[in-house]
This record gives sequence, structure tokens and C-alpha cells, in this order.
Amino acid sequence: AEVVVVEHLGDDRGAVGTALRREQIDLLVSTGGTGHGYGDHLVGALEALGAMVPVRGIGMRPGHPTILAARPDGVPLLGLPGNPFAALAALVALGLPLLAGLVRASAPPVLPRTAAVPMAGTSSGVRLVAVAETPDGLVPVTRQGAAMTCGLAQADALALVEGAGVAAGGPVGVLALPWTR
Repeated sequence: AEVVVVEHLGDDRGAVGTALRREQIDLLVSTGGTGHGYGDHLVGALEALGAMVPVRGIGMRPGHPTILAARPDGVPLLGLPGNPFAALAALVALGLPLLAGLVRASAPPVLPRTAAVPMAGTSSGVRLVAVAETPDGLVPVTRQGAAMTCGLAQADALALVEGAGVAAGGPVGVLALPWTR
């Protein structure tokens, strides 16, 4: 894949709409504007364009306000949340498989691992936990949160913790972080 352009836009629906019309691209990825706040214009701009927005929010924390859409010409859009960790987590969990599909490659696999300590889940789907691999299994890194990326510098992967959580010694799937390979 090749990045064609990077644009930095303010909270302006017209500017967002203009950016969504960019031609000669195969995928749009945006960050921010996916929520329901006053400055969140992505969905409105997509609807004004006539785009389909079949996914507006997913059962994943962080990253729940992620959007998947398609312009009328079929170009897909991945709308990532504005919080940095949430955006990176959604990019790894959803963006990399989407990109792999577009280039007809295999999606990054979910790798089986063992939790060294208990990890809490969430009642709203899957919780993504930045983890480090140790000889005893996975341990969550410190300083995690939707708006914090400093923990990712210590992480080897994202653990996919289901709703009930995982006990110490229990199995948990992980997605490798592409910058740690």
C-alpha cells in the first residue's frame, strides 16, 4: 500500500466533505469526527456524499466509535476514533485486515497466547489490552487508556479479551503490533 496524501482538517463539515471526494484512491482512512459530538462531522459528510455507513460503532473498547463506510463509487472508508490509543487499536484490529483484503493478502492472524495475570473484559464486546510477552505469559503494560499511547511503546501485542475476562493461565488471542515485528 502507498499513502497518497495526508490532510489535516479542522472540525468543518465542508472540508471533511471535500476530502472525502478525493479521486484516484482505493481506501480512505480518517481519524476523529466519528462520535456524536458537536464537532463530529464525518457521518454527516458521508451521508451528504451519498455514502453507505453500515457500521457506526463496534463492540470494542477502546475503539468503539469506529466507522466503516463506502462511497457511492465503492471506495471504502475506515473512520478511526480521535483518541490516539483507540485509533491505533482500531487500525490494528480492523484496518490491517481491511487493507489485506484490498490487496488480496492474508489478514494478520490472531495468535494464541496465555495470560500471566487476570485481565478484565468489558460488557460491551471485546477489550483490547496492550500487553508484553514474558516467560510466564502476557502481562498488561502500564499507562493504558483510549487517549494514551505511551503504553504501546512497551507493548508487543494487543490482547483480545472477551466480555468475561481471562484468568491467569487462561488462553487469550493477540494481534501482533506491526511496528514490533
